[in-house]
Amino acid sequence: MKKNLIYTAAFVLCCTFSHLASSQYDSYDLIKFLPPVNWKSNQYQGCKQYMTSGTNDYCIITVYASANSSGNLQTDFQEEWKSKVLSIASAFGNPTTQTANSGDANIMIGGQTVSMKNGGGNLFIRLTVLQVVGLRQSISISGPTEQSLGNYSADLQAFLGSIGKNDLTTIGATDNNKISTQNNGGIDKDNGYTKSTNQIAGSNNGIFYYGMQAGSSGFDYGNSKRYLYLNPSGSFRYGYSQEGYYQYNTEADRMKTPDFAGTYTRSGGNIDLSFYSGRTMRLSVNGEDLDNSLYRFVKFPQINGLMIEGSYVKADLIKDLWPNGIQPRATLHKNGRFEDQGLFGLGETVDPSLPFQEWKERTANLGKWGNGSYAIIDNSLLLSYDDGRRKQLLIYIYEEDANKTSPKLIVVGGMSFTLQ
Repeated sequence: MKKNLIYTAAFVLCCTFSHLASSQYDSYDLIKFLPPVNWKSNQYQGCKQYMTSGTNDYCIITVYASANSSGNLQTDFQEEWKSKVLSIASAFGNPTTQTANSGDANIMIGGQTVSMKNGGGNLFIRLTVLQVVGLRQSISISGPTEQSLGNYSADLQAFLGSIGKNDLTTIGATDNNKISTQNNGGIDKDNGYTKSTNQIAGSNNGIFYYGMQAGSSGFDYGNSKRYLYLNPSGSFRYGYSQEGYYQYNTEADRMKTPDFAGTYTRSGGNIDLSFYSGRTMRLSVNGEDLDNSLYRFVKFPQINGLMIEGSYVKADLIKDLWPNGIQPRATLHKNGRFEDQGLFGLGETVDPSLPFQEWKERTANLGKWGNGSYAIIDNSLLLSYDDGRRKQLLIYIYEEDANKTSPKLIVVGGMSFTLQ
């Protein structure tokens, strides 16, 4: 009789979650687990992956980094399905789901056959979303077909049955939208550059550079601005990234934007960028900055965990463009709350490749007012609106303002906002 692994997985997780304490278990963010024996393992930016294969099939387990929970399990699942599955594949309809509760975690599991956007054919993906103490974390299990996963049922059930809650004292994000940080300056041994970081669970603690065109005399000059973000794991993003760099997926970048992402190495006084598209770029280290013939990349301060107090506007937005004659404004508070009167939508665009109805709804909401909670991690401003909306926008702050509670200027989504 064919086993229904969705219901089996829900039962196993519900029975075992939070009851494990063995130090031999691997751990990733919120959870610890026992990886399947003899499966090949890899760690990428934002996830850990385990893989095995047979004569005509394969099975892949991917454990993703955690994120803030919306507070609603169904919403959490939908958002994780969209970001982890629909970002790389297309699907018809909605996945079949099952929910469970273990006492320490709410659990939703769903699976569906999807079609890879890169032409990689069809596969079956089962996504498990765990909701724990205001956070969420997802695990995907994939193979050629749902039936093929049955060939690995013993390993999968043992893996799912081993999942337990990690020590939450190591998790930076907590209830009430607070971020716990630890200042930790030092040398990155893998890449050799000095850095000062605020350690936050789920953060990659990378370095953000602003590229000034060679021969220009300041940040406001040059007609082809470029940003560069070096992740200590060895991956990078180049160009403009609207959402910043929190939990970005370099494997997704490989498929979607290969000419603006890749891996890098350091040799002597140079950093060599190897783009997924095949092109290369060499940058010479000049103090804390990086140079090549076209740009000087100026290192900007890390602002992980920064809490801001102040009201901001786009000062150069002419009055004729104010919606309904009201100047867009946003106020950030150092307790982690914000009020947005249409300002943050100015720096946001909606992906035109989205289904039309979704594109239409998201476009209509760009300037919608709302209040909520925020956090700043990896040059991403994470906005959680009280009405359920979520936004993630690039943010950076100039050196002279980075340590101030009320910076005079912040740049969000490529837009400069000034303190009022």
